[in-house]
Amino acid sequence: MSDRDFKADTSALEAETTHDGPMAAVLTKVLSAIGSNNFAELPSHFTEDIELHIHGFPGMDGAWRGRPRVLQALEQNFGKVEAQKTSTESMICHGVRSPC
Repeated sequence: MSDRDFKADTSALEAETTHDGPMAAVLTKVLSAIGSNNFAELPSHFTEDIELHIHGFPGMDGAWRGRPRVLQALEQNFGKVEAQKTSTESMICHGVRSPC
């Protein structure tokens, strides 16, 4: 079973007051679902035209568009990670980038 720890990131996002609350809440739910291998929870958070871009991670790099392809890519890429720790460096909300 994978050992993923998104707790630090999700706590920071939940406490964040400068970002749009609903957007941060969705991101928190998505990170939690990925971290717990609960990929079945993800479709309710994605629109049909969602895009995913992963760069700088050999073996995962790519770009996907559309809910089915993004869901498949997330499960294939993050499902094979045995141990993962994340660090949110910044968040872009309404076109404005700010630190988390």
